[in-house]
Amino acid sequence: KLFKEAYVTWAGPKGLTVDLGKFDTMVGYESSNASANDNYSLGLLNVLAQPVYHTGLRAKFPVGTMSGTAFVGTGWNEVEDINSEKTLGLSLSKSLNAKTNVSVSYIGGAEGDTTASGNNSNSFGGIGFAATGKRTTHLFDVVGTYAASDRTKYGFNFDYANALGQNGASSGKWSGVGLYVHNQMNDKLKATLRLEQFNDTDGMRTGTVQD
Repeated sequence: KLFKEAYVTWAGPKGLTVDLGKFDTMVGYESSNASANDNYSLGLLNVLAQPVYHTGLRAKFPVGTMSGTAFVGTGWNEVEDINSEKTLGLSLSKSLNAKTNVSVSYIGGAEGDTTASGNNSNSFGGIGFAATGKRTTHLFDVVGTYAASDRTKYGFNFDYANALGQNGASSGKWSGVGLYVHNQMNDKLKATLRLEQFNDTDGMRTGTVQD
């Protein structure tokens, strides 16, 4: 729990690598390391729509002209599994040309628990569902980047999630979209723009309906 990432890697044949441990999530345009992002901060999608990390087994592998990532783990932002059900993830990334890259990802599994501490402190890294309960959660994530030139880059991120409550827990969904523009004006100065919209349609993430 004290380390942001901690895993061992096995390098297999034909470009396959397998990691065991705790690792950053594969979804999203931005990194959870704020200093690595164009805006030196974390956007709404990174904080509210997506997980930060997973703990489990991850494999990276080529799929024809694409790159694939798959994992099975404890859930969203968990080191210890609080509900004994596993979360699965799959991501495919492809370079359409020298300037354009697109990735599509899916994460699904039972998240949260029937206790407030298990639901809010572990499952979603302190943000969590606004109400206690275990929910079958599906997240779909799309990221696109376009390098218009050596100095200018555009980014796009879309998320949609649906959480179906178990044993009487409430259900809900959320979604968000982000647009990013980065321009290296000269060797010492750069400008970045981030535009985002986050819809918490049922108040599942923030406790307040925001649509």
